[in-house]
Amino acid sequence: MASARRIANRFVGLGSSSADPIVSPARRRIFRRGLASVLSVKGGLSTMSHSRRAVPHRLLPILILAVLLVHPCVADVGTAVQSDPPRTLTTCGYDPSRFSPSFLFAYAGDEIWDNGAACRRKYKVRCISGDRPHACRPVQWISVTIVEQASGVGSRSSSNGATMMLSTTAYRAIADLSAKSIKIEFER
Repeated sequence: MASARRIANRFVGLGSSSADPIVSPARRRIFRRGLASVLSVKGGLSTMSHSRRAVPHRLLPILILAVLLVHPCVADVGTAVQSDPPRTLTTCGYDPSRFSPSFLFAYAGDEIWDNGAACRRKYKVRCISGDRPHACRPVQWISVTIVEQASGVGSRSSSNGATMMLSTTAYRAIADLSAKSIKIEFER
């Protein structure tokens, strides 16, 4: 068991002289004990070091790395419609006369407007499905910037409770323009 603890300390870089200021001593002890118990499976590490049974020990760093690198999906689902560019200065302070043709922007629906906190936020957006077959471009993510509240733009019927109203350029990048509305997946 002592051999397994030494290897656990060396693996984590927690030798007796070096102390990581970010990790508390209690957490360090718990991690050492857990790693040592995993390494000492089936009668101790010393008996396993040069045999075929040491495969789990060799895979352990890969397994730990895989667990640390995988993160859960945090995207939300909503709807989007197409919109024309604004004609006047937006609530978020954007001057539409300075928009480049490639500027991908969106108007925030009530769901994400958050009393103006959504101004200038960037969202990654992709089309999931449309109101007709083959409306979406295949797995195309775009980044849009919120420039205005959707209810402050045009008529209420054009936004129709949509999560976002995308600029024509942004809409075209992820969906066919003939689709009236699309379901989107979006994340900050």
